[in-house]
Amino acid sequence: KNDRQLMLSFRDQERDGAFNLIERILDDDISGREYFFVHALPYNEDIASAQIAKQGGYTYKQLYFFWPTLAEDAEWNPDALPQADITIEYGFFTLHNQGNVTVLADYRKNSNLHVDHHEIHAVVTDEINKKFFLLDANDGGLGISFNEGNTWEQLDNGYITTQFYGVAKKPWANEYIGGMQDNGTWQSPQGQEAGSLSEYDDKIGGDGFECLWHPWYPQRILGSSYNNYFYVTNDGGETWRSADQGINGDGPFVSRLSHSRNNPDVVFAVGSKGVFRHDNFGIGRYDWKTITIGTGWTIGNAVTNQHNVEVSLAADSVVWAGAGMYASPDLHLFVSTDRGSSFDSVPNFKDVELGYISGIATHPHDAATAYALFSLKGKPKILRTTDMGNSWEDITGFGTGDSSLNGFPDVMVYSLLVMPYSGIIWAGTEIGIFESIDDGLSWHYADNGLPAVSIWQMEIINQQLIVATHGRGIWTLDLTLVGVPEGKTGGPQSLLTLYPNPAIDFVNVSLYNSHIGTVELAVTDMSGRVIMMAEHYKTADFWQVVLDVQSLKQGHYIITAQSGSNLAMGKIILSP
Repeated sequence: KNDRQLMLSFRDQERDGAFNLIERILDDDISGREYFFVHALPYNEDIASAQIAKQGGYTYKQLYFFWPTLAEDAEWNPDALPQADITIEYGFFTLHNQGNVTVLADYRKNSNLHVDHHEIHAVVTDEINKKFFLLDANDGGLGISFNEGNTWEQLDNGYITTQFYGVAKKPWANEYIGGMQDNGTWQSPQGQEAGSLSEYDDKIGGDGFECLWHPWYPQRILGSSYNNYFYVTNDGGETWRSADQGINGDGPFVSRLSHSRNNPDVVFAVGSKGVFRHDNFGIGRYDWKTITIGTGWTIGNAVTNQHNVEVSLAADSVVWAGAGMYASPDLHLFVSTDRGSSFDSVPNFKDVELGYISGIATHPHDAATAYALFSLKGKPKILRTTDMGNSWEDITGFGTGDSSLNGFPDVMVYSLLVMPYSGIIWAGTEIGIFESIDDGLSWHYADNGLPAVSIWQMEIINQQLIVATHGRGIWTLDLTLVGVPEGKTGGPQSLLTLYPNPAIDFVNVSLYNSHIGTVELAVTDMSGRVIMMAEHYKTADFWQVVLDVQSLKQGHYIITAQSGSNLAMGKIILSP
């Protein structure tokens, strides 16, 4: 309408010194996003604006921003760009009753309120005397004011709607600490048994992410904020200090932390050049070391939220890291067999083209087995390797098709846990936990009382399974109540096979180990109540018995076989 050219700037999102477009990878937060910024300044082809051409200048009088994408199978040629017009419609908001504006909350006034506000409501309590209170909906929950907004109380606790990225448990105590979406890192009260009514304490500001609680020294906790800003406490959470020396902000927005409970001082994180490693739990004056990883680690030298690192549960010498599997641009996963001192790339999955991962998981007993998690629509969701990454198999039934043939949903997958007994895998998805009771051959929704909510982390610590949900807080399960005896979560030493599963009348129970002698067979329900128990005698390595379950109600049960010091376990579903 005004026929006026405006100043235009761009941000080199890929940090390669040029404006260039590539074909976007689905769910990729970085590559191909070369931003255009339109500024409310008259265009000058000879002189750049000093207000724009500086750090953070893209916000100066910014009217609009967007990023174009390269069409599928197109080629980027900056010398032969097509003619294009950009039309921007904009206008003004009118402030009604042109009177005084009162600031109710900012960084100086009522700063106890969370800074991200969404809605405000006046709740009338007395119409005659014009009495009311104000409710403010913000990213931290609700704020409430009883004096027309002069002072506010932020209502932090009691929702059970918290979005946790990660959680850690105090060794041998039901105390927890976790990193939250846009709400910092919070810890349950010290010395108290945590429960759904516990009032957690704010410990670290900013967005909170993964945490580690030292298994040997309970007073040591390592927490994180965005971009690898780490903080450590050596007094159980009373005081905290910076623990990211040498990293200098080089990290993804979603900060990652991993260590082995057998060697907990050695801690890993991820950055743009490779994996960061600290040998003393982030404590002390020594910097984090950069373990440089070359080709296949990043696209355009940019670390993303998909970058991850996980120490193997089975062996602390094995460490997995990476961001994805893609041919062009090159992305690979990497594995270390020397406790993270060096990393080698592993071959990509060959059946279909993939992209960024959404998680990495490992096996509790087999160091050669690992899992790569994906969240790409119509593509395999979980890949498994049993040979240190030399080959991969899809265990979610997608294959080269666009839907699963074994019951796995076409949704995002964030976490995976292999139970420390035979054949059971839990996958943490966008819609809750999906379970396989036959080592990945088939999947079903685990209707076990946990809400159908996004599951970001699952971990077993001291006989307890801890789940970090993105929307319903922290959940736990005492494994001794579901048939896992004390001291047995280190895993079975026997192979137990249950067939058919689901079953109706009878179950074939097969046990394979070297034990000769008495076998105690037990069936428990999901509350831990023993339903059936029988004693048998095993005369060879391979042993089989037919179990009559006609008297049991339909539902889920745990079958355990104790043979000497060996325990084998499995889960069975009884159908009508």
